[in-house]
Amino acid sequence: MDLNILGILVGCVSNPYLIYHKDFIAEYGPKFVEICIKRLREAPEKSLRDVRRERIEGIIKSIDCF
Repeated sequence: MDLNILGILVGCVSNPYLIYHKDFIAEYGPKFVEICIKRLREAPEKSLRDVRRERIEGIIKSIDCF
């Protein structure tokens, strides 16, 4: 998955996280965060260079919301 797409996905899920049901967050939140962190860590160096720094910071900030 492209890091730009990951950024959009993480942003969409993390912005309205306060309105999601607690059970939904409890069940899927940790899995979602784990997948996002794994994807960032395994991203090839070229894809990290191709993505703007703001996008990566946005992904990290959105992950922190969970």
